[in-house]
Amino acid sequence: MKTWICPVKDEFGEVVGSRTFASSRGGGKRAHAGLDFVAPHGTKVYAITSGTVQRVAVFYQNTRAVEVVNDDGSILRYCEIATELKVGAYVQQGDIIGIYGRTVNGTA
Repeated sequence: MKTWICPVKDEFGEVVGSRTFASSRGGGKRAHAGLDFVAPHGTKVYAITSGTVQRVAVFYQNTRAVEVVNDDGSILRYCEIATELKVGAYVQQGDIIGIYGRTVNGTA
C-alpha cells in the first residue's frame, strides 16, 4: 500500500475535533468518523490515495460529499467541497478532488 498524503497542500489552520474514529457529537447522539481541516474557502482538496469515485452527493449547506473506494479497499469521504467529479471517475493520488467551501451561499 502506498503512503497516504495530506488532502490539503496549502497552509491550513488546524485539524479539529477528536482524532479517534466515531468520536461523540451532538451530546452523544451521533458519531463523527472523520477529521476536519480548517482551511480558507477555495482551498484545493487532493486525493489522499488512488481510487474510484463511488458516490457524489449533496452535503452540508449545498456543498458536495465525494466517496472514493481506494485501491487498497478502504473508503474515504471528502466533504464540504465543490467538485466536478462524477461516479465512476478514477482519481490518482494527488489529483484535485475539489475545492473547499460553499457552492452557492454562505462562507467557509
